[in-house]
This record gives sequence, C-alpha cells and structure tokens, in this order.
Amino acid sequence: MELTHSLALELVAKVIADPTDRRIVWAVAQSAAFRERGPKFKKLAHKFKGMGGSYPKGWRGLKKRYEEALLSILYAHQYTSSSKLPKVVG
Repeated sequence: MELTHSLALELVAKVIADPTDRRIVWAVAQSAAFRERGPKFKKLAHKFKGMGGSYPKGWRGLKKRYEEALLSILYAHQYTSSSKLPKVVG
C-alpha cells in the first residue's frame, strides 16, 4: 500500500485524539521537511513553551510525545491491517 499525504493525514486525524499531539506531529513534520538532519526539536520546544497547557516544556519531552504519537499511529495501522487478513482454520 502506497502511503500518500492524504492517507497520512487521515491516519493522524483518526488515531490521535489529543489536539496537542496532533499539532506536535504536524509541526515536527513541517520542521523536518526538506532537511537532511531532521526536525529542529529545540526550536519547536521554544515555540510551544509559550503556548502553555499540556505542551511539553523541553525538547526532550517534545520528542518523546512525538515518538509516542507516531507509535500509536503505527500500532493502530498494524492492528487494522492484521484484522483484514484471512483467518487460518486448523
């Protein structure tokens, strides 16, 4: 299955219920786009620091929340993919 931009957005919207986590995933993806070295977590953490609420205060917390959100997407995708497999009787 080819992963397109619209499918990726759909997965994020379906799987991640917390709007803060969705915003973190989106911001990290934008920061990493067209960069060889990946996202600028320190710069993003500084941006989110002023937003208060449930946003992480440091870049390590931001990176951890981002990775947890990606894992939840992966697990949800694998679960739905494996439920479509035919069951072997035997």
